[in-house]
Amino acid sequence: MHLDLDGYTDICRVHGWTAQTRRDALNQSGMYNALEFFSKHDIRATMFAIAQDVRSAAKAENLRDAIRAGHEIGSHSITHRKLTGLNSAEKRKEIADSKSMLEQALGVRVRGFRAPEFAIDAEALRLLESEGYDFDSSLFPNRKTPARPHIEAPAARCWWTATGCRCTSQAQCLTAARRWWCLRQ
Repeated sequence: MHLDLDGYTDICRVHGWTAQTRRDALNQSGMYNALEFFSKHDIRATMFAIAQDVRSAAKAENLRDAIRAGHEIGSHSITHRKLTGLNSAEKRKEIADSKSMLEQALGVRVRGFRAPEFAIDAEALRLLESEGYDFDSSLFPNRKTPARPHIEAPAARCWWTATGCRCTSQAQCLTAARRWWCLRQ
């Protein structure tokens, strides 16, 4: 199970809208309800957090609650900007600094990454590998969005936690509709 933790203020910022309030009730109520649901059904999830959210006491406490409940925290970048629209330095900052911000603020190892809007390219995948991420959860095809054959991933194997998949190529993995791209051999 995985969950992106975009809230009202993040959605407004991405679309260039003016947030009517600084209080992010969507994030707060969404986290409360998700944690309650997961607890009731004994579900553990990976929650992809926007790293600048650790600056908010309420959002940081929600993330700590998730960790205490056994959930994993992954990075969803620092600011939730679309990576494919950034230059190399900005992309590196979003990837590297988000990991360190979350790890320092929450005291956990951040293993996974999901790109905002699922928009990722080969450069970002190489950066994820060099920054020590174990997996990316941005690439996945479905019936409406075919596999992205133009992306050359680092030398890695697919990792699908539910099936133990050990594909030997990205094409094989994406054709099979796998969703996790492992950055480790």
